[in-house]
Amino acid sequence: MRPNPPVADDREMLRRFLNGELPEDQIDALELRLDAEPELQRQLRALAREVFTGAVPEHGTTRISLLARSAALPPTPPVAQGLELREVIAQGGMGVVHRARQNSLGRTVAVKTVREGRHEAPLIQEAVLTGYLEHPNIVPIHDIALAEGGEPIVVMKHIEGRSWRSYLSADHETTPRSLEWHIAVVMQVCQALRFAHSRGVVHRDVKPDNVMIGEFDEVYLLDWGLAVSLEDGSRLPSLQEQRGIAGTPAYMAPEQLAEDAPRGVGMHTDVYQLGACLYHAAVGQPPQEGTTLDEIRDQIDEREELSLPDQVPAELGAIIGRAMALKPGDRFASASELRQALEAYLEHRASNALMLTGHRAATAMDERDEDEDLIGAERAFFEAVFNYRAALDSWPQNRIARRRLNHVVRQRVAQLIARDAPLAARRALALVDIDDPELHQLVEDAVAKQTGDRDRLRAYERGDNRMFGLRTRRLLGFGLGGAWVALNVAMVTVPVTSSVPLLVGALVCLAVTLGAVVRARRVMLDVRLNRYNVGIATVAQIVHSVLLAVAVAQDRAAAPVLSELLLLWSLAAGAIAVVVDGRIWITAAGYALGYAACQLDPSWLTIVLPATATLMVVVSTAINIATARAGDDGEATEPFDDPATWG
Repeated sequence: MRPNPPVADDREMLRRFLNGELPEDQIDALELRLDAEPELQRQLRALAREVFTGAVPEHGTTRISLLARSAALPPTPPVAQGLELREVIAQGGMGVVHRARQNSLGRTVAVKTVREGRHEAPLIQEAVLTGYLEHPNIVPIHDIALAEGGEPIVVMKHIEGRSWRSYLSADHETTPRSLEWHIAVVMQVCQALRFAHSRGVVHRDVKPDNVMIGEFDEVYLLDWGLAVSLEDGSRLPSLQEQRGIAGTPAYMAPEQLAEDAPRGVGMHTDVYQLGACLYHAAVGQPPQEGTTLDEIRDQIDEREELSLPDQVPAELGAIIGRAMALKPGDRFASASELRQALEAYLEHRASNALMLTGHRAATAMDERDEDEDLIGAERAFFEAVFNYRAALDSWPQNRIARRRLNHVVRQRVAQLIARDAPLAARRALALVDIDDPELHQLVEDAVAKQTGDRDRLRAYERGDNRMFGLRTRRLLGFGLGGAWVALNVAMVTVPVTSSVPLLVGALVCLAVTLGAVVRARRVMLDVRLNRYNVGIATVAQIVHSVLLAVAVAQDRAAAPVLSELLLLWSLAAGAIAVVVDGRIWITAAGYALGYAACQLDPSWLTIVLPATATLMVVVSTAINIATARAGDDGEATEPFDDPATWG
């Protein structure tokens, strides 16, 4: 039989209770009557079927109508006969959840019932509200029905999985999940809350225990028992009718703990709790701990800024800090906005990971430089630059990566300049566009100084290196030396009585010598040793010509003049021996002996002139051969040492 209809007063009271319009003091009285009057409980169930028959809320879904269909069932519907209850899979303060088999469809479902001694109304309200929120991240309600004993049962989807909290536990047996994985879970919860908020519903108890992760990483936000509607006149539990503090203290927002709670509760409350879940995932523990509500309230009141460990990425820490702002107006405006921030963070995480690698390489660069491991420092520098640039390619707005890239380049430039490597510093500076004229000028000044020093050193080294100009000296030695020997032989073969032919010959020799030197000036004038050699020989020829000119003016005989010129060439050879090569003393000694011999007996002049000229050529040739053997013959030719480049 159907239960007797309630009296008018009871019916109106029960109707107001189902609509969330019953004052708190009357709810307490109704709860006492429901405990004592089983008949009143049956009447409440019957009235619930009548109230919700065809009365789908404005944004309702077909699942709300499941309760309406139950009104057409017989007074003692045999729905429990189609369900085979099995083991308990969860239980809380108000209800118990069993795994069950739904025979009609041959599937496993979850069946939620009221714990013994508890009121049935909250179970029905939660089921109705959950059914109102049809979303992929909210557990579907299959049916609200009556068991054989008349008590209400809620049939819902059975989720094969485990709570999110178990993945956050330190003793979690499975493979630890990455921070990015936990962030993805929060993003799915954001989607559930985004939908609920669009329907004017606030959850009020978002925490890892109330999030279920399926076998295929499906995410469900559970336990809508504390959820309330923010809309006036809704058939769902209304915020205006709530009294006192409700929620889980470790994740509660400040407004949930306020004296006038829950007046300040709103969508921003769920945003705070999402931030608290993020905190737990990033740090490994809930953000608020204490044994009493007063302790937790004091922690929140004393908090000026959310403190996060160094291992939490800076961008993620900023997101958590904003979500958990003490003032609702400082938080993200919605769960959707928080989700967008997390999406951006996940997009940026590759850039941040590259930036972290670059920072480690930059630190290694400084350490290698201090240890004077120049190659290691250079490798670390290029590794740092590569990773910073890759970070910027991944996320061009990564200001930290840009700042660190500029810093590592500045640091490397300073290190290279300190080590007198300005060209390497210039290359390092070219890797990044730094708007710092003073730094660029410092590098260019260092490059200019080193270039000047290097040129001077190269010139000095070239002047002391006997290999430079060796080939040219050989050619000039054979050419001019052969001509000098021929001239001296001619003078003794064809006796000359006047100094005029000697002067003409001397001037011709001087002209030929100067022409050859000018022609080979890149070798003979750029190399210090060659320059000294040519200079002394040229001066000697000029003095030679001057003395002959004086002899012509005085109309002196040729023989005495030639004898005196032997002394001149002895002095010239001695000067070359002192300045260029000591082995030239042999030539100087030969000319000196020849001069002495001619002074003792002028007839020796015909022998001394060709002999000393030949000695000079032989000694010079021997020195060049010895120089070539002492060095690498391949190094004897420089670009400027090739006769093809003369002039």
